[in-house]
Amino acid sequence: IAKGLLLTEAEREHLFMLGLGRPPEVRYLRADGVSPRLQRLIDTLEASPALIKTATWDVVAWNSAAQVVMTDYSTLPHGQRNILRFMFLSPAIRAKQHDWENLARFVVGAFRADAARAGAVSEVAQLVDELCGASPEFATLWRAN
Repeated sequence: IAKGLLLTEAEREHLFMLGLGRPPEVRYLRADGVSPRLQRLIDTLEASPALIKTATWDVVAWNSAAQVVMTDYSTLPHGQRNILRFMFLSPAIRAKQHDWENLARFVVGAFRADAARAGAVSEVAQLVDELCGASPEFATLWRAN
């Protein structure tokens, strides 16, 4: 019905909620990068840190302001360009953030909200298992959220 009516994703989700009482299944398609056009767009935001992340919060694109404020993602191997791994497994970020505990709580809550809608169930579960095993702080916050 949603295809036949040419509904947008938001309208499709609303239709599912009305008819079935649940959102539609989401098929997760992992992205390893962005188009040159999208990269140029975020590069124009010179004064504002901007990045693009996947459902598992892997950073796939960023601008120079994000590089200054956060980290130079180009120096990290692809597997380590993950906001959660960086936040919970890197001592450097703790030293930079004077209010790390509150930021960590916010980050885990925001990730949980993103993960609930992303459809990347197995990918998210794998990342959460890894982080729970490597970071007692993450495990505590994940259970609390």
